[in-house]
Amino acid sequence: MNTTTLKDTYVRIHRQGFMPIFVRDELDAVKLAGACREAGISAIEITCRRDGVLDEVAAVKRAYPEMIVLAGSTVDDSEIVAFIKSKKPGMPSLDELAAAGADGFVAQLPFKRETFEKYAATHILAPGVTTIKEAYDMLQMGAHFTKFCYLTKDDLKKVNGDPVHGIFPLFIVGGVTLDKIEGYIQAGAAMVAAGWDVILGADYAAARKNPDYRLASERVAHFADAVRAARSQFFPGMFPAEPASADDYLKSLPHYHPFWRG
Repeated sequence: MNTTTLKDTYVRIHRQGFMPIFVRDELDAVKLAGACREAGISAIEITCRRDGVLDEVAAVKRAYPEMIVLAGSTVDDSEIVAFIKSKKPGMPSLDELAAAGADGFVAQLPFKRETFEKYAATHILAPGVTTIKEAYDMLQMGAHFTKFCYLTKDDLKKVNGDPVHGIFPLFIVGGVTLDKIEGYIQAGAAMVAAGWDVILGADYAAARKNPDYRLASERVAHFADAVRAARSQFFPGMFPAEPASADDYLKSLPHYHPFWRG
């Protein structure tokens, strides 16, 4: 991936606004990706909590080469990955995920400087953080998004308020139900994300036994539509839709990103 392509990938993800997360369950990753595609979703996150994540990443990229696939629940320390592999043999390294075709990495944990040095120019990086200091450190090293879990909209305003000039590209996960999206976007979230357990809600248990991929497509579309509606309501003039260029889109963003110089 060259820098121009990475910029376009970033814009596609950011424009989408909502990221469906493939959590650990029996649902077919390729069919779920197809359901997302039918809903106009072109970027997904497949987590390393799933069995066979490497095969699933590769299979989705074969079936839908244009689909952006981020690998989630990643760990970038080789010693820790080796330990996890001893308990869960399918746990992949970042190198293995990149070889399988992953376009970026999302984590619950921060990334090491070496990870940014190796991947920030070619892959989307969204490390997990819990404090403003961690978020700032990750941003300085080259993070494309800073991922916070289980923030309320009031917490989000405090994290990214006037004292820090709203610099953080916040990727919010954890309990992001449909009714909360408007508040998160109003408070300044760049991205929101949820697993299929949240997207399908009360229908999730039944879907695990008898998958309904048409229903999955309808539900994920509602989440993406909610992001677009909230952005339009609270930030008119920002987040321009296509055919606005990637550069015009990036210029509209209020937060820091690695492409701000053009």
